[in-house]
Amino acid sequence: MAGRTYLKYLKDDIERDIVRALKPLGKKAMLHAYLTGHTDAPRPPKGDSSMKWRHKLGNLHDSFASAVYVNGVLVQSSVQYIASPISKKRDPRTGKNGRQTVKDFLLKNSFGAKNNEIVLVVIAAMFYTKYLEDQFTGTGRFIVISPARDYINQNWWSYVEPVYKKHGLPLVKPKSRVVKGVHK
Repeated sequence: MAGRTYLKYLKDDIERDIVRALKPLGKKAMLHAYLTGHTDAPRPPKGDSSMKWRHKLGNLHDSFASAVYVNGVLVQSSVQYIASPISKKRDPRTGKNGRQTVKDFLLKNSFGAKNNEIVLVVIAAMFYTKYLEDQFTGTGRFIVISPARDYINQNWWSYVEPVYKKHGLPLVKPKSRVVKGVHK
């Protein structure tokens, strides 16, 4: 029994360290996506092809978040938002503002539940995000969340390698995938 207790302690310790490593990675990836895609310019000049988006109601801004799931369970302490909410209006389609939309999304999903995984989710949760930036069909006109994926792919090891080394884990980079428009 003592060996089983130690293994559970070790597993919990590794999971805790990985969550601690992924939390700042998620925050930086979210900020990178936001700052890459957003502009404060009142109106882009005619012919501008920068693919940056502007606030209208503020709901897209408020729907940016990052979070970590362990075995399909949201780690509440890992949830981070882009900043304080700025939206005063609700989306007429859903009746919710951006912050409410992303909170509901995070609570209703269970990423990694089937595979005993630790999953980092970085999201812009408004329903129209996929239309603004449809990276699968190439029909999108704006950069919204895809820079988060690029940031994670470029910076993964600088965040998690110390955890792998501390616990003597093999340095195998997990697959990067997009599920339901969410990078994980």
